[in-house]
Amino acid sequence: MRQIFYWIIPILFLLSCQEKNSQNSANENNSVAVNFPITDIIKGDLFELEKAPITPLKIISRENKMDSIWEKRENIRPFATPFLAPVLDSTILSKFFKETSFLDKTVNAFTIVYELKENAPNNLPWRHGIIYIDPTTNKVQKIYLVKTIPEDQLTTMQLTWVLNKSCSIRTITTQPDSTTQIVEEKMIWNFD
Repeated sequence: MRQIFYWIIPILFLLSCQEKNSQNSANENNSVAVNFPITDIIKGDLFELEKAPITPLKIISRENKMDSIWEKRENIRPFATPFLAPVLDSTILSKFFKETSFLDKTVNAFTIVYELKENAPNNLPWRHGIIYIDPTTNKVQKIYLVKTIPEDQLTTMQLTWVLNKSCSIRTITTQPDSTTQIVEEKMIWNFD
C-alpha cells in the first residue's frame, strides 16, 4: 500500500505542475494545487509498519531530561493518533489552506507549504503543514504538521513524520502565567 502512495502521489504532483505551468507560465512562485491526502499518507506508512518485524525506540525529552524505552510496534499508531483526526485531505486543504510549492535546494526537496486561510473556522485544529518530496525519486520524504487542541487553545502539537524512519511529536503548552512547557516524544523504527 505504501508503494502506491510513493508512486501515485508524486506522479499526480508532477502532472499537476505541468498542467498548471502550461495554463499559467508566468506564475512567479510556482504554486500548484496538489492538495495531498496527508492523513492517508501517514496511515499508509503506519499500515506498512504494523506488518514489519520492528521494535521502535521511543525517546522522551522534558525539562532538559531525556529518557528512552523500547516500545511494541502496535504502539506507533496510538502515538500518531492525534494527527489522524480530523482527516486532513484534499477537501479540507483546498477549502481552508493556501498552498505554495517550490524546489528548496537547501533541503534538496520539492516543498509544498499549506498556510491557513483567513476564512478558516476557529475550531479547525490544523494550523500549518509542509510536505517534502525527494526530487530524485519523487517520493514523499517527510511531513510536518502543526495542530492546536480545540478544547485548549494553549496547547500546540507539532508532528514531524519521516516516512519509513521515525516520527516525533512536540507538545508546547503555555501556562496561564505565560510560562511554556515543551515535551518532545520521538519514535524511531528505522536506524539506517
